Amino acid sequence: MSDPTFKGALNKIAEGIQDLSSLEVVTYNGKITIKKDASEDPPKTFSAIIKQAKSEGDFKITACTYVELDGDTQVFYDNDITAAERDAHHNLVDIARQNRQAVVDLFKDTILELVK
Repeated sequence: MSDPTFKGALNKIAEGIQDLSSLEVVTYNGKITIKKDASEDPPKTFSAIIKQAKSEGDFKITACTYVELDGDTQVFYDNDITAAERDAHHNLVDIARQNRQAVVDLFKDTILELVK
């Protein structure tokens, strides 16, 4: 149940800010085949597909970038990553940064409206 009070709103904002405190982009490469048992529904979300693939798929992580709010950054590249895969990963990181900035701006604007 949601809390309709001002305190509840502040808690939701705090949760959102916590979620924005880092940025993580993982690039996978390989083949995932969804095997559907007649008694099971196929996975419908990305996380469910990856969970199934971990036990049945033929894929690997080719790049991973983790950026903390203070700018500390960790990057992993597979030894066999191609230039095109690295460029695609960089593009995904840039898109994720732009999306996060848009959310930060939305939070900022919302908070400024609340304190007016």
